[in-house]
Amino acid sequence: MRKTIAAALALLAMSAATASANDMATWKDTGFWKIEGSLSGFCVATTYYQTSGEMMVIGFADRGVNLYVTDRRADFGKEYTFNVSATDGTHGYVKGEAITNGTIAFLGINERLLKSLARSHKITIGALGTFELKGSAEAIKEGRACLDAVNGRF
Repeated sequence: MRKTIAAALALLAMSAATASANDMATWKDTGFWKIEGSLSGFCVATTYYQTSGEMMVIGFADRGVNLYVTDRRADFGKEYTFNVSATDGTHGYVKGEAITNGTIAFLGINERLLKSLARSHKITIGALGTFELKGSAEAIKEGRACLDAVNGRF
């Protein structure tokens, strides 16, 4: 598990200051998502898909929100699009790129798309298929609260 978190932290280097797995502290465990904060000024919400071994990480930093998905089928340098559609009609899509074999980065998630992620039950990523978002609303809320706390905004 520490190795997986360290991999997620390496991905977050694009959106936040450098950190190590030892720099992280659990903010909240919602049952579906684990929210962790760093004194380097960012937070992550991570969920694991036990049956496939994949994970999804939502990174919260003052510079923005990014989404990372691990999937062994993702090919380095290939572009992927994810689509999200909520039951209330909010929807959106964003393009990302595999930054390693097995890791896709969707950078600069805007507020509208973040709301759709919070209200959705799943996202679809191109040919890779569908990923569940169970508990994403609470994870996003707690990720933002964590970011405020690590940056001294209570």
